[in-house]
Amino acid sequence: MIQLLISIITSALILVVFKIASNYSTKNYHIITISYFTSFVIGTVCSLAAGSSILYHTFGWFVPSIFYGIFFLLGFLLFGLSTQRSGVAITAICSRVSVVFPVLLGFFLFKDNVTFLKIAAIIIAIAALVLSNITKESFSKKSLLPILIFIGIGINDSIIKIAQAYLIKDNDYSEFIASCFMFSSMTGIIIMAAKRDFRITISSLIAGVLLGTLNFINFRSLLIGLEQIEVSTYIPIYNVGVVILSLLTGVVAFKEKITKINLIGIVLAIISIILLTI
Repeated sequence: MIQLLISIITSALILVVFKIASNYSTKNYHIITISYFTSFVIGTVCSLAAGSSILYHTFGWFVPSIFYGIFFLLGFLLFGLSTQRSGVAITAICSRVSVVFPVLLGFFLFKDNVTFLKIAAIIIAIAALVLSNITKESFSKKSLLPILIFIGIGINDSIIKIAQAYLIKDNDYSEFIASCFMFSSMTGIIIMAAKRDFRITISSLIAGVLLGTLNFINFRSLLIGLEQIEVSTYIPIYNVGVVILSLLTGVVAFKEKITKINLIGIVLAIISIILLTI
């Protein structure tokens, strides 16, 4: 349960860093590339400190980590693009409701325990995620991007569980994360080269390092947590927890306003968490 709390807190902090960074002269692909490179460095340092090998190509998960790393970065860029073109609310809703992907994966592939109480809790959690994110502008703009976000984030959460279950052996979490993020940062550098834009500001550098640190902790806690708790329980609680903490942070730190519908969503979220943990 400690890993679950860490993953929720770090996810909320990632949103806070993005929120603050938007007030400065920053570019998303600069920040994201720097963040993944930072995560790669931290993972490598942790591996060396533990006396483990950093010859990542010798591990069984090396080839999948290439595709994981590329997918993670492209998914993050798509998330940012959807936020700009389709709005924050609709993007947030689609990304969180994608919880259905890993939940179904847990039921059919990993044979998670299926009970009426759990199914009811998951349905309530999805409703809570939608209501918690709805604003007046939620559906004012239409685009295929939110649909791609729904599919992309769902696949992302699912492949993390698959990696934990089938690829990672002997607790080599740091090594796997470092390898994934090495290819994420390489993909980011290729994008920067294609745009011929290497003019990185101090603000982007600071935000990228902070995000990279949080991202490494978040990813590691997710992998360890998914080993301890069923994916059909872990991911719904994780998503709902991130939404609640993010909303509270927005209200307290950034003076954001929430509606009555958002409050109903928060109440439903709390109910779903209680049901999932019974």
